[in-house]
Amino acid sequence: MTNKIGDLKGSILDGKCNVVFFSQDDLDQLFENESDVAEWFANNSGSEDSFSSKDITFDGVNEYLLIRKEEKIICYSWNEANGPHPDRWQDTDDLTDWFSENL
Repeated sequence: MTNKIGDLKGSILDGKCNVVFFSQDDLDQLFENESDVAEWFANNSGSEDSFSSKDITFDGVNEYLLIRKEEKIICYSWNEANGPHPDRWQDTDDLTDWFSENL
């Protein structure tokens, strides 16, 4: 499978951040056991000194991206191109709210 590349759309956090890419299966497991969300994030996220909102690779599996910068959190989902809209990582308010409450 060829990786696709897209930019962040919606609210954006960049610079020094903690980021994690994850799949629908990962998300389903997190919903089942909310008490493990902070531990999951600590174990799976990586620190980026200069995270950029441009040209972010989608690997075909991990369709979600969670970014945390200090106390701010934004979750994105991968969206294929449609009409005038290119391939992109679109912010998702419902998941952003859920992670903000559970991290």
